[in-house]
Amino acid sequence: VKEIEQNGVKTKLEFERHFTGKGDEYYPAIIEGMVRAVKGTAQRAVIPDITIAGKTGTAENGKKDETLDHSVFMAFAPAENPRIAIAVYTENAGWGGRASGVTASLIIEKYIRGYIEKRRLYLEDYITEKKYLEDLIN
Repeated sequence: VKEIEQNGVKTKLEFERHFTGKGDEYYPAIIEGMVRAVKGTAQRAVIPDITIAGKTGTAENGKKDETLDHSVFMAFAPAENPRIAIAVYTENAGWGGRASGVTASLIIEKYIRGYIEKRRLYLEDYITEKKYLEDLIN
């Protein structure tokens, strides 16, 4: 993040860089694992012709009732030459990237293409109407 714009006011940000101390030789394997995750447990995040590198997650809500855990998905795209990085956290949406992966993929697609492909528009309803909850019940 280089700057944040809110109400027409731009605030430039500067951060101190931190390094992991690990060599760059590890990153190709990590990125490949993230690409495979989208083809596996995060299939709902797949966008035709855009390779996403991502990771699903579940944040437990700590309640012992009917309330669902939280859906988490972090990604960047295109994996080969990233233009966007995103983290999506959807409260009480169930495990993994079920809701968050779809939300992230729609944002990524809109950012990269400038539009959502017609064949993927149904996913907007899937998220806005919380249809992912039906998947968890059925």
